[in-house]
Amino acid sequence: MPGVMPMVDVVELATLDENIEAYERQRDEMEAKYRDRWVVFVDREFVEDFDDFQEAAMMAIRRWERGPYLIRLVGEEPRVIPTSLISRSVDAAG
Repeated sequence: MPGVMPMVDVVELATLDENIEAYERQRDEMEAKYRDRWVVFVDREFVEDFDDFQEAAMMAIRRWERGPYLIRLVGEEPRVIPTSLISRSVDAAG
């Protein structure tokens, strides 16, 4: 029908807090398997591990744009990195 927009399913990803909670629930397993590796969590699920933050951030930005997603160095206390620094880093690498 002209002028009728098709129905689109809207998928909302988990919040950052939910991704942090998912990581915390799996912390022991993460530390046993991925210590000193950067891990990415999206929608409350472990996605992949990386050698360095830049690799993890570039993959996450390519796949989910602004997120939310969690990127954490396993075995370290969390760090807060402003999104603007991540964007500049990815722009410079591209």
